[in-house]
Amino acid sequence: MSTTSLPVSLPAPESSARLRDALLAADFTADGLLELLGAPAYAALARSETVPALRATRGDSPLETLVRLFLLQQAVPDDRVGAALPLDQCLADGWLVREDAYGGGSAGVRATVDVRPYGGEEGQDWFIVSDLGRAVGG
Repeated sequence: MSTTSLPVSLPAPESSARLRDALLAADFTADGLLELLGAPAYAALARSETVPALRATRGDSPLETLVRLFLLQQAVPDDRVGAALPLDQCLADGWLVREDAYGGGSAGVRATVDVRPYGGEEGQDWFIVSDLGRAVGG
């Protein structure tokens, strides 16, 4: 069995702040997800059932883009990601990687990490970042 080691680096603090600001601006929060997906799809996603969330994210809003990218582990076209996140910075920091082709040959990106919104007891909006899990598509 062979293993491949990836270079380990952390984004600069100001990069993380810009990413957090973009996530919050898109309402990529626990409450935002519940509102977008609805209770049945939100609960299904917690059980790693992705079809209801895929159906609920057919549009091109920044929130739908982030759900597809980080929670559903789907490749998303550059222009959609660029409307939701600082694309070049996320690529440079390793949050995202380029896909050679997306759909009909246009460029796209895929997340390298799982980012999940988490709501604190006093209304705080936090994010849990982990490696890609096998439950959805990693």
